[in-house]
Amino acid sequence: MKDIAKRAGVGLGTVSRVVNGTGPVSDETRDRVHAAIKELDYRPNKIARKLVSGNRGSGFFGVLMPLFIHPFYFYILRGIYRFVEEMDMNLILFNRGKHPEQAMSHILQEDIIGLFVMSHDLSREEEQMLNHEKLLYCYLDYHKPHRPSVYVDNRYGGKLAAEHILSKGLKYPAYVGDVGNPQQQIDRFNGFQRRLEESDISVVGKKLVPNQFESDTAVEELLKEHPEIDSIFFFSDSHALESLPAVARWEKDLEIIGYDDLDFTGFLGLTTIHQPKDEIGYEAARLLYRLINDTVLLGEQEIILKPGISVRGPLALEHLRNRSMK
Repeated sequence: MKDIAKRAGVGLGTVSRVVNGTGPVSDETRDRVHAAIKELDYRPNKIARKLVSGNRGSGFFGVLMPLFIHPFYFYILRGIYRFVEEMDMNLILFNRGKHPEQAMSHILQEDIIGLFVMSHDLSREEEQMLNHEKLLYCYLDYHKPHRPSVYVDNRYGGKLAAEHILSKGLKYPAYVGDVGNPQQQIDRFNGFQRRLEESDISVVGKKLVPNQFESDTAVEELLKEHPEIDSIFFFSDSHALESLPAVARWEKDLEIIGYDDLDFTGFLGLTTIHQPKDEIGYEAARLLYRLINDTVLLGEQEIILKPGISVRGPLALEHLRNRSMK
């Protein structure tokens, strides 16, 4: 604000009154201040104004989501909302989608006191923009060194999937995942593969698909290329769900393992790795709130949650098999 005052030829108090819309300022002076703001590309630091006013516990959190359509994200949102409702706050959702620069622009214009970055990384430039605005942020379902993060130990989740396969005496596992190879998948597959290799078993086939709806085709191709396959670990429950027509058409029983433990898995009898989805959101909201209020120590800025396994079965495939026979 000092630079604006100098450029406009006014005092800091005058700039503050123009920016905050408080107190009398002549039209000519206001125009000079606005011109200086535009020339210097200044954006008012809204979080600072909230903190100065002592209003740390109210307002809006922002959530930057990679997309709105995947059900997994809404479980996390439910956990965030549970916390913000307790604190008499609210949420604004931002869709990163195909235009991340637009999403970041909207974030910087909104009156939010903190931002959750869900399931993906920010570029160095994006982090610098948030830091310039002194807008605190927290990664969730994603881990980044030296940044506040709340995430599940996906390597351990992959290990649990492998141990389930080993416990059944199966020896020819395969994997179906996402072609984008996100951090979550890298960790899950590495944990899965490492545990199998400890028992001298290899992943005999691996297919990565551009979206979950192509899992059916991927499984068909895997089984043709490797008919010995006796089990398949999927990146997510949604991928496993879309593969079931191909699983039902196969003449042999296959052990299918999903990841996330979404609600529909219980009805299908699908064994899956359980993620504490609600807890991810709640703990991230609690961490970001404490960061804003300066009550977090450096060693407390990373929260790692443990997954579990929900063992079910048999898979409800009869309806699909009856349809394929008609």
